[in-house]
Amino acid sequence: MKAGRRVLATVRGGAYGAGTPREGWDHASGWMRRILEDVWKLDLRVVETEFTLAGVNPQLDEFKELAAEMRSEAEELARAHGRSLSAMLAR
Repeated sequence: MKAGRRVLATVRGGAYGAGTPREGWDHASGWMRRILEDVWKLDLRVVETEFTLAGVNPQLDEFKELAAEMRSEAEELARAHGRSLSAMLAR
């Protein structure tokens, strides 16, 4: 694999981040990072967002505003990573 930065985008329907009732239940992101960063030695940038099922799953409806904020932040981070990757490739 060609050296350089890569972006890993992860989404979770619920919330498994620090301080949530299901903290630690995200069993996918950790091993993906481990492989991409530690094994393949990629310069990895990660974009994560949660509550992607708010507005779809009625049990998560109370989190719609938080979900929209998280999505907006993730989209801005993804754009920033994209600009950084583009600048790196332009050199």
